[in-house]
Amino acid sequence: MSSFPLLSSSWSRLMLVSARRGPVGAGPLTRTAPGGPGLDQRRHKGNIMRHRKPRWIPLAESTLLSPPPRDFSPTSEVEQCNALHFEYHQHLSAISQYLYEEHLKQSDVGEAAAREAEREHREHERLLKENEEENSRVARSREDRLKREMEDKEREVHNRLEEKRRQEEAEKEAVREEIRYF
Repeated sequence: MSSFPLLSSSWSRLMLVSARRGPVGAGPLTRTAPGGPGLDQRRHKGNIMRHRKPRWIPLAESTLLSPPPRDFSPTSEVEQCNALHFEYHQHLSAISQYLYEEHLKQSDVGEAAAREAEREHREHERLLKENEEENSRVARSREDRLKREMEDKEREVHNRLEEKRRQEEAEKEAVREEIRYF
């Protein structure tokens, strides 16, 4: 402590604190004083901190008895400030109300949402009707196709039976011809 010359009253206090607390840079909240020979300046760390009155202790009587600070502002200026403040709050509440109403219109419970839901419902009904018409058209075309396929199959079966009958007749005729030669 005696090795540091006293530069000024604040530097001397800083050096005394530094000398009492230990080596320079001892903790995370240390800072070397600018231009000083390795002095450190600390904020409160650990249990070394500014003393405060506990919360449960009331205000001191001297503080309670002190008169409140007086306002020396002109009354016209105070009235003007109050009027401007009131007008500001009126404008702000009007804008807030407008934005809230717009939000309700655009939100899930608002007018626009109701219109959108009604439009979607009409679109859904139209699509269901269109789907029913398409299904009935496809069912008619399927019935026609099945009917044509059935007629084609009947014709094919009839042609096969006719071919088989002709083949059997030809075989019978061939057998008769062979029997006649014997």
